Amino acid sequence: MMRDHTDVRADGPEPGQAANRARLRVASDVVDVLLSDPVLFDAGLARFDELSRHLGQHPAVDARQPATGARNRVTALVRACMREPFGLAGLAGTLHLMGALPETTKTVEQLAEEWQALSFHPDTDWDALRALLSVLAPADLPRLVNRATEGRLPPGEGPAGGTAWLALVHLTTWNAPPSGLPPALAFLLLLVHSPEVRSELGQERHRQLETRARAWARHSALEDEYDRQAEECRSEFAGQSAGPLTRSVVVQVVPDTLDPDRYHLTCWAQTDPDRWSPHRLAESVATRADLEQAVVRTLTDAEERTHWQQVSGLAVEFILPLELLNSPVQRWGVPETFEPRGPVPGTPVPSRPVVVRSLDRMRARDTHRHWHTRWQRLLHSEGRVLWSSSNGRGAVERMSDALDDDPGLVACVLSRPPGSYDGDGYAEVRAALWHGLPIVVWDRLDCQRPGFRAAAEELLSGGRLAELPQRLGRLRRDGQLDRHVVVLWDDPTQQPDAGGALGTPWSSS
Repeated sequence: MMRDHTDVRADGPEPGQAANRARLRVASDVVDVLLSDPVLFDAGLARFDELSRHLGQHPAVDARQPATGARNRVTALVRACMREPFGLAGLAGTLHLMGALPETTKTVEQLAEEWQALSFHPDTDWDALRALLSVLAPADLPRLVNRATEGRLPPGEGPAGGTAWLALVHLTTWNAPPSGLPPALAFLLLLVHSPEVRSELGQERHRQLETRARAWARHSALEDEYDRQAEECRSEFAGQSAGPLTRSVVVQVVPDTLDPDRYHLTCWAQTDPDRWSPHRLAESVATRADLEQAVVRTLTDAEERTHWQQVSGLAVEFILPLELLNSPVQRWGVPETFEPRGPVPGTPVPSRPVVVRSLDRMRARDTHRHWHTRWQRLLHSEGRVLWSSSNGRGAVERMSDALDDDPGLVACVLSRPPGSYDGDGYAEVRAALWHGLPIVVWDRLDCQRPGFRAAAEELLSGGRLAELPQRLGRLRRDGQLDRHVVVLWDDPTQQPDAGGALGTPWSSS
């Protein structure tokens, strides 16, 4: 049956035919959803009248509207809501007080977000975008949403329903960052460049999506920034299917924003050999003094729940802030209870590669272009290693100049460990990260220690650098690399959520 949209027209100016059409559809959908809820009308109109009284003057129902008939009463309430800046959101927030069905509340909340989106972006053809995105549900949707918000999406918050359309509507409620694209437009850009989305939509519908996204950027006077980020997206997605997928347990350590002595831990398991799909295992909070014990507890709990120790070739990755990069991660990642016993009773064999990754770089979007570019060089050519020298003044400046001049450099061996903030080692690792190097190696005690250079040469020259994780595990297992050698191995195409929300919870089924 065709809907009659004429009875729910909102008061106020209409910004354009497309926006007007979408407004009528949203308003009509709200009316239909409310009328379909049996709880609201299980006692005639009494419960619905109670809903209107709860809303009070925000919004008030126009007394001139007909007082008979459920559709007329619901239409009057919806029209009143539409006249208020956040009236539909207020209606959605009141429904649960009336005992409305959960699906009614959720649907009205989503329609309220769409109504706000129409107000914020009246030049956008929302019905055209809805037709393209409402049936689109890419497997990496949570990651794309988190990328669009630059890791600011709190755990548990986000669009319900799992479609790209609901995600886009939800992201229109997010404020734009000081620089860059608004989250909704950034999300559209990510969809445009996603190989999975391109395949699912087909050539013609994908072209329509790209046209709509660029029109949004043009209407927002953001075409230059859109083009800049489009180049980053092309580089990023080009590398997603090319690299070796590392199966790993990932522990992320994030400093608390208020208490410098507190850290938030999140643990994921990535065991799918074919695609990046980490499962979130655990979250906890620890002080600096208790951090190592908290990490061990987290890994122990993860092992009890998932038996990840039985997965062959599994690495342990630590995503750390700069202040913690020189931590004894080998001891954190392979406590004795996790390791098989060696030939000498009581001696653990460190068989698993343990690597660190940079939390700061994941959050510094302006560094990602260089990062992806050097990663592609690492995958598709031998790449070269820079050996930093501590001789003379200006060593860090010389290192930065060398990285600027040579895009073929993909790895670096530091001359000093990255200890204190004002030390040369800290400056060296910052330069390496900010220039996009995916591999950095150092000795956490002393990079001039006898044997370190030979060990680093064995690690970095024993084959293709793209196979470094496997080589690292073999050298550890054979006792050729001691526990003080730290390896940063950072794949830009495998980034867990910086806010702790990415990844489906672990399921043993």
